[in-house]
Amino acid sequence: MSVILSTWMLEMLAVAYFGDLGLHSQRTIVAIALAESGGSVSAIHNNVDSGHQPEGSAAATDMGLLQINSIHGYDSSRLLSDPAYNFECGRAVYDGAGGSFRPWVTYQLGQHVKFMPKSSDISAPRRFGGYLRLLWQAAKAAEEEASMIPLHHVNGQDRYMLRRVR
Repeated sequence: MSVILSTWMLEMLAVAYFGDLGLHSQRTIVAIALAESGGSVSAIHNNVDSGHQPEGSAAATDMGLLQINSIHGYDSSRLLSDPAYNFECGRAVYDGAGGSFRPWVTYQLGQHVKFMPKSSDISAPRRFGGYLRLLWQAAKAAEEEASMIPLHHVNGQDRYMLRRVR
């Protein structure tokens, strides 16, 4: 089962890992995550099968929320299971590109624009970012205990939100 993060959870990740860059960058990375993976924590794109890379290429696979490419050498199992780690690696890719979103093809092609938030919802204080790992652990525990409720249903998959576990 693929876990799909709500926009709110993506916004919290953006605050935690891109918060120092300002509101526009936070909105941009959320839009990129939605364009790249649809919010799916375990999204995988095979660049060889799609013809974007030759057989045996080090850049063969894009993984997780931000579709981090295998060429970067990050832990693939964590990229596909830990949203905070995926955003942490995404920030490293961003910084490695000189503070640019250009490594993401959806950004280069403008495909992220339709996912840009319309309001200033990403204005949560940075301190909330410190709770992200705890929230993710709670979400995983809640999922295992069936304590999560669908936020809405999209393309045959539920987007989840947390509810208080008593």
